[in-house]
Amino acid sequence: MSMRMHESEPVHLEHEQSEFSAVYACLQVEIDQLPPEEAALLRLLFGPHQRPRTLNEAAAALGLTPTEAERVQARALQKLRWLSLRTKCENDWDEV
Repeated sequence: MSMRMHESEPVHLEHEQSEFSAVYACLQVEIDQLPPEEAALLRLLFGPHQRPRTLNEAAAALGLTPTEAERVQARALQKLRWLSLRTKCENDWDEV
């Protein structure tokens, strides 16, 4: 059974915001391990401290073509997946 909130009731998002902050802090550690160009691009595209930019805007800010920016983004995201998997495996191994 779900309760539907009345439209005039305030929505408390402190918990969700703190969860986002914790997740972003963990991602920052991973992003800091990337090469500078890849880290800069991801921060421009997804960073919470400023308005997220489009791929074209981020490419222009870094002096890249949109195609180059796409390649940099793909490499960076692939590395983040690998770093995340490695961290998870290390944490699982520590629990053994």
